[in-house]
Amino acid sequence: MKAPVTPELQVLNRAGKNLFYSVASGVYYAIFRRDGKQIRRSLKTSDRKLAELRGKVERLTTDHAKPPPFAEWQVVMTNVLRIPLKNLDTEKWG
Repeated sequence: MKAPVTPELQVLNRAGKNLFYSVASGVYYAIFRRDGKQIRRSLKTSDRKLAELRGKVERLTTDHAKPPPFAEWQVVMTNVLRIPLKNLDTEKWG
């Protein structure tokens, strides 16, 4: 009879605000709360800068999320999607 296999615990180290690094897999995760529930999303990268940008996008686009302030969307659009938003009036939208 085989000995039962003990699953290894996944250790996540804090790498920034809402950003965690898995020691076992070397992948970054975004962990945050929405409506009282903890949400953990794999960012599918081992590059920290890319993980920070993907974490912001994931946090802003998660289902059942409240609409973010316009300033946060402007950062995502310009930094991640490379869409310039120079001529928009922020007071009108946010």
